[in-house]
Amino acid sequence: MLMIPVAMSTPSCTDVGGICSSTGCVGHEIDWLAECQGDACCVDNIAARCLFCIRPTAAQAFTPAAVPLCEQDAECVSAGGVCQPRSQTCSTGRTISQSHACAQPNNRVCCMGTCPTAVCRQVWGAEEPTEDFTVTSLLPIVVIHQTVSCQQTYNPTACVSAMLRNIQAEHMEDKDLVDIGFDYLIDSAGRLFQGSKSAAINPGVSRDYPGSTLNIAMIGNFNGESASVSAMASLNLTLDCLVGDAVIAGDYVLHADYKLTMCGEQLYTDLTTSSLYQYERYLTAAEKAVFNATLRDSHLEAIMNHTTAAFCELYSDDPTINNMPPCLDDCPECLPHPEVVYILDYLDNPEGAREYYFARGEHYKTHNYTIPNIKKYIKFHVDRLLPHFPHLFLTAFTKMYQFQYQVILTGMV
Repeated sequence: MLMIPVAMSTPSCTDVGGICSSTGCVGHEIDWLAECQGDACCVDNIAARCLFCIRPTAAQAFTPAAVPLCEQDAECVSAGGVCQPRSQTCSTGRTISQSHACAQPNNRVCCMGTCPTAVCRQVWGAEEPTEDFTVTSLLPIVVIHQTVSCQQTYNPTACVSAMLRNIQAEHMEDKDLVDIGFDYLIDSAGRLFQGSKSAAINPGVSRDYPGSTLNIAMIGNFNGESASVSAMASLNLTLDCLVGDAVIAGDYVLHADYKLTMCGEQLYTDLTTSSLYQYERYLTAAEKAVFNATLRDSHLEAIMNHTTAAFCELYSDDPTINNMPPCLDDCPECLPHPEVVYILDYLDNPEGAREYYFARGEHYKTHNYTIPNIKKYIKFHVDRLLPHFPHLFLTAFTKMYQFQYQVILTGMV
């Protein structure tokens, strides 16, 4: 069972890898847990640094050079274990594993279970949601995201707790969600964090397929490098446990967030070529109907006709885009409406449109378009349409990317 203390007002001491003590703490003391009934909840120094992003008060107990020790817990936590001091008894259902190491193995052990213990919301300092949401049925779709957007850079040494608080604030304040839009998040050590307060938030950061999706975010930016082996192992285990806990359906389908195709390409590649990626490659009947209705809409066509001007205005101070296609006078239009809707005649056989879109890629290359700028344009183009057409399925777009935009980019190589 996936250990997530959703219903508790505060987590237990063992939920954060701690132990109740009446004689004081050698490591880090947490004074806001009532579960210890007046005694201190003591968390070893490494766990304190990894979970709370703080250093113990004793100067000799921790040094900047010891920060990477968080990553040395990866072998244990990515397999569903909890690293804790040897003096502490494993919690119910967990036993010491001799084959999974933790940092400072002379002093700490791996208490292994069948499923990971999620770092709960109170630990990373989550705000309460503005509304409650209860999952009433098995969720058939899982969408994988990365936390860093196309416009952001990722600092791997940043405090994960602070990062999660910033994501929650962005989702609630800028995206008007009732909570953080991810249900779970996984860091490079494979450590699982509880996101939304409910088992799943709908709508979450993926607004399509309302009431049907669970959203998991990999913490970081994976445009040029893969997620760690530990993170992917934790993702695999978490999905198995969510099936076992009857949160997601046993025959769930797994999709990649459409943004990964443009600024998380390595994660997108790793997902779509892995055994995890269970999905129907071609469009469903419902998705075909949405694409037909949406792409033929005159309002969408009007928005598209003004996309280039809006794009060039936004990037007017960017030397890599300004005075480059498509921001040049007499430059061939980028992704004109007829090109986008060409795919509609091939929804039952997208491969039939490959030759056309490959030729379009060669056309763009001939007119000095660059692949980075085309990618930025596609991202801008889709982001601009979605507020007006929220029913334009993001996961369906990911499928269409393979048959349309990916072929265009291939033609530009």
